[in-house]
Amino acid sequence: MNNFIKAIAIVSLATSSITQAQLSASVGLSSSYAFRGLNVIDRIVPSAEVKYNIAGFTAGASRNQIDEDDESISGTDLNIGYATDVAGQSISIVYNDFSLS
Repeated sequence: MNNFIKAIAIVSLATSSITQAQLSASVGLSSSYAFRGLNVIDRIVPSAEVKYNIAGFTAGASRNQIDEDDESISGTDLNIGYATDVAGQSISIVYNDFSLS
């Protein structure tokens, strides 16, 4: 997680001060949870997400909490990426780290 925060700081410092940054956050409840197209559970699943965008660079984190019987599973998704247009085509590169615990 420390490397993720350092990456956000480096991206922020490397961009122009004129560029507008955008920070967004959300908290929600889903009626089910699917992982890689498979339905994992049909219960209420709480989630939280934070995203930061500046000059084409983006970083984000999301967290899901699944409680089933006596077992609790948490999913954490961290990502960092860059998007731009080249010759009228949108190009993006994203690194994504997903873990279950």
